Amino acid sequence: MFRLNKNEKIIFWASIAVKLVFFVFIGSIFGWHQPFSQIQSDGYLPRAENIFYHHVFSSDATPPYRLESMSTPGYPLFLATTAVPFGTVIFALLIQIFLVSYAAVLFFASLKGLLPFKAAFLGGVIFAIEPWNAYSANSVLSESLFLFFLILGWYLAKLAYQNLNPRDFFFAGLSLGLAAFLRPIGLYLLPLGALWLLILLFKKIGARKMIFYAGLFLVGGYLIIGAWSLRNLKELGTYSFATKGPHTLYFYNVEQLLVFEKHISAGEADEFLYDRAKKDFPDLRSKEELNDVKYGPYLTHESLAIISQYKKDYLKLQILSMGTFFFSDGYRLLASELGVHLGALPNITYLIFHHEFQTLFLYLKSDALTAILFFTGLVFWGLCSILAFLSFPLAFLRRDSRAAKMTILILLSIIFYFAVLTGPVAQARYRVPITPFLFVLAAYSVIKLKENRHQVESDNILYYPN
Repeated sequence: MFRLNKNEKIIFWASIAVKLVFFVFIGSIFGWHQPFSQIQSDGYLPRAENIFYHHVFSSDATPPYRLESMSTPGYPLFLATTAVPFGTVIFALLIQIFLVSYAAVLFFASLKGLLPFKAAFLGGVIFAIEPWNAYSANSVLSESLFLFFLILGWYLAKLAYQNLNPRDFFFAGLSLGLAAFLRPIGLYLLPLGALWLLILLFKKIGARKMIFYAGLFLVGGYLIIGAWSLRNLKELGTYSFATKGPHTLYFYNVEQLLVFEKHISAGEADEFLYDRAKKDFPDLRSKEELNDVKYGPYLTHESLAIISQYKKDYLKLQILSMGTFFFSDGYRLLASELGVHLGALPNITYLIFHHEFQTLFLYLKSDALTAILFFTGLVFWGLCSILAFLSFPLAFLRRDSRAAKMTILILLSIIFYFAVLTGPVAQARYRVPITPFLFVLAAYSVIKLKENRHQVESDNILYYPN
């Protein structure tokens, strides 16, 4: 697990090199004693400071420190031990760079015997050097650390399946539990993983052992999730992991739906939703109070009520958002974060939803650099996504091994898990967790298409000799 062979060293050091270039470049622009970019608006550092100095998980800047329930303390805890004590994020970022680079190696190693070597290696190299991943590792954001535990969980689950070692099943679940502790969007990866384990183990071992191993996997994960949910029950009176999901559904997904339906600004939609909640809870003094875990069921109920009024348009918005998730260039935002002036970045999903193609054309026409970044990113991510989707039919056409087919299915299920749960808030940043899976499946398709071409040429030579 820790000794690297030649190919693993190439992936690891390529990742380290690219990310260190970003580290030096970004640090020289934004300074070494603060978060390195403007996108870091999730309030991780204030929460980390409260954990370190006041031993409380809260986003409040002054006493009394209200207990946080909207998010989880995984990433703030990481910063409380690696950044706050030193007064700089340098050490935290260097650790992230190392971990995400090692994650690339783990993912490559986990594909041995499952997918062709060339696909695993090419996908690993692309993942190692892709700019958004390099930027993410150099940001005070949770994506890179989340991705490390996601891949570690995948790696251990593969070992567990191969060796049927109870310890590996437990720690695979524990890794995914830690991933969810970092980002609540990972909460449902555990039941998804358990389902795949049951499917894969069904023919390999008896039903009793199959259930036992899947149970160990879930115990490992819910050890983390259950402990935090019990904290919320004890301190806040509600057994809930976090209100991030209901809050996002209400103030992001439904907000975007209202923006599109009512032709209003995001701010106006936000105010409308807050006023709606205030009618039911007159004692509310601010929107932030709705972050409390006790409002989670209410936010979910109201979100579904509004969505039910616009079912078709919400489905249309979801489909468009998945298009944004898979095809968004991301590099305009990245350039903007690195200090390149590109002007306002319009909501392209909104423009497409309302068929405002002329506005989109004029926006791209107004700035050559913007257009270049947009089309470069669109072509790159579009091709990667389309090729990844092609991997499964190609595996069947080529009559690939059952292991390859099942691996591709599992990776595709992980990709669509994040695409669906991200929803209308889709942006390049939220695509980071799927990138290793996307790249390796795209590489697989390229290799298989190349093999098909060579096979056709060989058949032509055989049947139509000169």
